[in-house]
Amino acid sequence: MRPTKIAGLVMFWLMTNATWAFSQSRGDRAERVSRARATSKVVNEVTQTWQADGYGETDKDAHDIAVEKLTDNIASYLFQHGLTDWRPSVEDIEELLKKGTQKVEPATFKEGGVDDLQHVSLTVELNPRVIQKFQREARHQRAGSRMLGLGKGLGMVLALLIAIGGYFPSRKRPSVTTRPGCV
Repeated sequence: MRPTKIAGLVMFWLMTNATWAFSQSRGDRAERVSRARATSKVVNEVTQTWQADGYGETDKDAHDIAVEKLTDNIASYLFQHGLTDWRPSVEDIEELLKKGTQKVEPATFKEGGVDDLQHVSLTVELNPRVIQKFQREARHQRAGSRMLGLGKGLGMVLALLIAIGGYFPSRKRPSVTTRPGCV
């Protein structure tokens, strides 16, 4: 069999297997529909409020602990309502706190054998606009990861085509040389 026919059969086999692999249903396709419905349900709800207390040696430590608790609480709420593949970062929560939804109540207390600890109480309100922003960020993150996977797949196909093209030598025609005195 000619090498070009073999290469053609190999390419056909690779393309059919890749198409078959992408067409196989994943178990989460039914979940995607319900996730979209649940996510839209979150947006229609009223403003949600979370409060977290943080204790630390300094005000900054107590603030960081309270922000981490808020992040965990908000992430679990979003997970329960459909955003299963995305979690807000600490920076997202800090941004919400900077917008004026922050209530800081520093206080010190002394308990038996424990040094003075700083107490910070933070309150964050999530309105539907902020939740829509979180959904948009989650959508962009999903799209980016899909594009990365697609780019890797296309890179593999390109590498395969280059390898196949380099395997087959190009047929050069012999150059025509003229002898002196012959036209």
